[in-house]
Amino acid sequence: MSADRQPACRASVRVRESWSTSAVRECGDMQGLADRLGVDRSTVWQKLEGRRPPGAKFIAAVLTRFAVRFDDAFEVVDDPAEVA
Repeated sequence: MSADRQPACRASVRVRESWSTSAVRECGDMQGLADRLGVDRSTVWQKLEGRRPPGAKFIAAVLTRFAVRFDDAFEVVDDPAEVA
């Protein structure tokens, strides 16, 4: 690796549990949250349970449909697949 090249980022984004609990309560249930975000219930479940990281469209839906800041709904964590 050349001196000016940085190593690959070893972090990922996940939904904050405190935000997800509040959002599900506000929407009535996970299906209500899915409807508000315009995604399938299974997509919401995968993101909230940490099975899949939230992508750009999911993050954008949360930020615009709930008018929250990124740091209120998401956190950046070390990617467990990359940490040995």
